[in-house]
Amino acid sequence: MVAGEDNGEWISVAAAARFLGVSRQAIQNRIKRGKIENRHDNRGNPIVRVVAPAPNPVSGATDATTTTAVVSQSEARPIASGASEMVPASVLSAIIASHQDALNRMERQHLAELTRLERAYRAGTDALMAKVAGVLVASRPRRSWWRW
Repeated sequence: MVAGEDNGEWISVAAAARFLGVSRQAIQNRIKRGKIENRHDNRGNPIVRVVAPAPNPVSGATDATTTTAVVSQSEARPIASGASEMVPASVLSAIIASHQDALNRMERQHLAELTRLERAYRAGTDALMAKVAGVLVASRPRRSWWRW
């Protein structure tokens, strides 16, 4: 992330901690280590920047792991219910878009698997029907040697 970029939204340390599912102290330690871009609001309280993910230039999809500049990419967690501070709408929109992309991808995979299973079932059924037809032809009733 470039320090001069002006995109993203700024949220409090407490909101970032709830969003990530970590303590406020963990966020403050990351600020001290320089892992999180931060500044102070008008009251002097530290705030951190949350950046919406950029779309993938190949697929156009967004990646949920890049939703925030606040954390390492594998730590993003949903906010606990009853949180007093709101997460920026751009962050939530990015998360929803990435989940929709993942859902669409899983639905396509599920449909492909169902199609494969249906073909395998039909092939098995056709083979079984051929065997049954062969047995029926081979077991035709013979004419009795006794004439009635």
